[in-house]
Amino acid sequence: MRRVVFVILFMVGLDVSAQSVPCAGTDVFSESRKARRIVSDYDGLRAIHQRDLSRLDLLWERQTGREKRGSGSVAGFVAWTKELGYETCTTRGAQLASLNPWTLGALGHARLPFGLSIEAASVVVFERLELQTAAQNASVRADESMLSLRLSLHDWADVQGAWIESEAVQSFPGPDGEEILVGAQTPESETGRLFFAMGVPALSLRTYVIWDPSDVSPATISLGVRDFPILYKGLEATALVEYRGDEEQGILRLGVGNVLDVFSAELGAEHRSVKLRHAVLRAELGKSWGWEPEDLAEYAPDQEASPRFAFDAGVWGQATYFNSEYMQLSQGESHLWGFQAGFWASPDITIWVNRIDFSFGLNQPERLEDLSESAGHWSINVQLYSRFGL
Repeated sequence: MRRVVFVILFMVGLDVSAQSVPCAGTDVFSESRKARRIVSDYDGLRAIHQRDLSRLDLLWERQTGREKRGSGSVAGFVAWTKELGYETCTTRGAQLASLNPWTLGALGHARLPFGLSIEAASVVVFERLELQTAAQNASVRADESMLSLRLSLHDWADVQGAWIESEAVQSFPGPDGEEILVGAQTPESETGRLFFAMGVPALSLRTYVIWDPSDVSPATISLGVRDFPILYKGLEATALVEYRGDEEQGILRLGVGNVLDVFSAELGAEHRSVKLRHAVLRAELGKSWGWEPEDLAEYAPDQEASPRFAFDAGVWGQATYFNSEYMQLSQGESHLWGFQAGFWASPDITIWVNRIDFSFGLNQPERLEDLSESAGHWSINVQLYSRFGL
């Protein structure tokens, strides 16, 4: 009888011990970091769209000798990322989980003949952290949305306002009752932040601020001046200065591109400990197949401008280094080396363009800045983009 009681008590003790394994709740849904990530998603969509429109303008000017005055287009994208190997705290101790965000974005753009451009955009992120055990396992979900309006006058002035809303985190226990524990920075109720930016497009100069109007403190604010180009002998150098409130850190970035039409590099430094924060060395090659407008002009000599029918594709790879003070304090990680590679392909019929991007890698600096917990995790990324209009 004593042996039976001892075995029962021993098994109960094991179960209690398993449930009381010390581990920190995950902060992958930290509100300030999510706000920056959705702004980065918007910036990514707009960057592709702007390169697309710039190419259209160049084709028009090359054929007609005149500046394109009016235009209109709509664009959208879908992106999916999967990151494995997150050590997550649950009611039964530490477990491995995967982070699987889906991002949807839509953008409408109109440029009026007198130089005023109007842009409306919406981005939604569905982020899910899921245990890597079996089907119907425990998960945590947090959604975020951004509504944006942007006005530009020629290349002289640009102003943007946006509202970023974070939904309350939803926890879905597994069939056995196991739950994922979230960190102290995770919002337990719906919250919102304001985003405001202004700049001079002709100089690629832009300033921005993200803050929580209900809690105006340094921890809720990010601001910066970025994308200031410096042209020298065909090179494209850029500089960025940024302050991140949750890190209490000032960041300086210096980059150079278009080196031999293939290479680009960037260095970043922190102000508190005055040290190298990150380094990136990137190589990219692209090629086009099909018919340029000049190839088709002879078949329609009376037409003012001919379309482009082509297929563009490219490959890229980069080696990286990352070592932020925030990551050292929060994750105990330092001096992280990484590698990322990918390809893109884009069928183009002028009025309608599609593009697919695929990439994979380890320790991408942009990702580590937004989510320190992604240190040491491989990720796969797929993005689809489509634009209709001229």
